[in-house]
Formats: sequence, structure tokens, C-alpha cells
Amino acid sequence: MEGIVKLINVVLPVFYFYVTYLYAIYFFREKNTAGTRASRVLKMTLVLHTLEILLRGIYYQHFPVATVWEAFSVIALAVAVIYAYIEYRSQNKTTGYYILIFVFFIQLFSSAFFDVPANIPDFLTSPLFVFHVSSAILGYSSFIISAIYGLMYLMLFHEIKQSHFGIVYRRLPSLEELSEMNTRAAKIGLFFLTLAILLGLGMSGKVYQSFSPLDAKAMITYLAWGIYAMVVYGKTKGQWPGRTMALLSLSGLVVILFSMIVVNLFISNFHEFK
Repeated sequence: MEGIVKLINVVLPVFYFYVTYLYAIYFFREKNTAGTRASRVLKMTLVLHTLEILLRGIYYQHFPVATVWEAFSVIALAVAVIYAYIEYRSQNKTTGYYILIFVFFIQLFSSAFFDVPANIPDFLTSPLFVFHVSSAILGYSSFIISAIYGLMYLMLFHEIKQSHFGIVYRRLPSLEELSEMNTRAAKIGLFFLTLAILLGLGMSGKVYQSFSPLDAKAMITYLAWGIYAMVVYGKTKGQWPGRTMALLSLSGLVVILFSMIVVNLFISNFHEFK
């Protein structure tokens, strides 16, 4: 089984590259046949990726977030699944390229640095921990999508401001739609990250003996939550300009990437709080 896991891990970036290429053809060359094929290949890729995650968990007997690179693969899958759901609900494929190119690079790094630690902490097999981390991954994945929609908003805003009505203007949804997508993704992320924080606090006494809610790792999580809470507030209550919320979403993405890579959110010693 290990050979199958490694083989799928190697071919996944190839599949995501091909999917991204098809969405690029659909967006930039406006070929509907490429869009139809892209959706089909995306579904196949998601099935293959899900199989790889399941086989990895079964073979190595842990939820595959023991290293930051394992976590990247799970995050890539989560972002791709959430996008596929958005595409299905909206029947709009023009944003696929900008989201899936991000997924491609996350999976590329995950596959390139594939590694399984020799010693797996016991809590990685705990059902409660799996639920906790799954919620966190869904939360961060939704925030990533929110930030990408924010980036698309800024691109379109710039096109309109410069009176340059090119491919970006013709193909992307309206500024209002992008702002709404940005906020909707942020709301989903807030729900799941709030759940993850509450579960983490509930587990702290059992798993993290020296837990402190003021630890740097925890503070980064609270900061990300706060940034996207402002995005939601700015849209629903504050009536802030869409450009402001787009910039907030992108700043949140910087915090998330810093959290995952530098602070090592999901590596084996995460939440030991030493």
C-alpha cells in the first residue's frame, strides 16, 4: 500500500496542473469545451486525492497532519472540494483558474517534501483531535478561498478604475458578486475555526499539559479569526468598501501562511505549547 500512496502522491500535482491548465484555457481563451472538461477532470482528481488521504491514514495509522507537508495536502483537498461545491452551486467556472492554481502549488510542495515521521504522537489517532483539526483545516481553507476572491476583487477594481475593459472585466463576476463570495467564504471559515478553537480549548487539559491561551501559536489563530470577523462585520454591519474587505482578506491569508509554515500549525509538536 505504501507504494500506491507514494505513486498517487507523485501524480497528484500533475493532475492539478492539468486541471488548472484547462481552467486557464476556459478563462483566457473562452473555450466552453475546456470548461466542461475541466469540471470533469477536477472531479476525478478529487476522488484520487481523497483516496490518497484515506490510504495514507490507514497505512500510517494516523490522521495525515503529522507534518506541515502532510497538512498541506489535506488543505489542498479541502480548498479544491469547497471550490467544486461553489462551482456546482453557482454554475460559474470563471474563478476556477485563480483558486486551483493556488491548490496546485500547495499540493506541489506537499508532494515534493512528502515525509512521515518515525514517531506518531498518540493524540493524532484520537477521534476528537481529528474532528478538531478537520474543523481547523476547513476554516483555514475557507479563509484561503475568501482571500482569493478578495484578490480577484482587487484585480477587477483596478481594471475598472483604469478603464481597461479586457479579459478580466469580461470574465470575472461583478464587484458586488465577488464581494459577496468573499464574505460568504469568510462566514464559513469563521464557523469552522470557531468550532476548532472551542474543541482545542476543551482538549487542552488532556492533550496539551502546559496549554496557555496566550501562547504565540494560539494568538496567531485568534488573529486570523479576528481579521475575517472584521471582513464579515464590514460587509453585513459596517457597510465598508469592498476594496477594504478584499485587502483584509489578503492580510488574513498572509497570517494563515505564516501560521502554517513558520509557526507550524499542524506539525507533530503542534499544541505542545512548550
